[in-house]
Amino acid sequence: MHLVAAGCGITTAPAAVASVAPAGARILPVRGGPAEQRRVMLARLPQPLSKPAALLAEVLRTTAIDMETPM
Repeated sequence: MHLVAAGCGITTAPAAVASVAPAGARILPVRGGPAEQRRVMLARLPQPLSKPAALLAEVLRTTAIDMETPM
């Protein structure tokens, strides 16, 4: 939400977070649009990943794939 407030992106958010959204973030209702698609992104500097960052990236990737697999 802080990236949104800084003008660096947009996101979906449940109405329940409206009261705690940071200054500069606007919560707008969306109705009748297409189904929501969730994405997980990891931003980093253009240099080789450190071991902790590489492990985090792998966990995010694996978790995202697992979430797409129907149970």
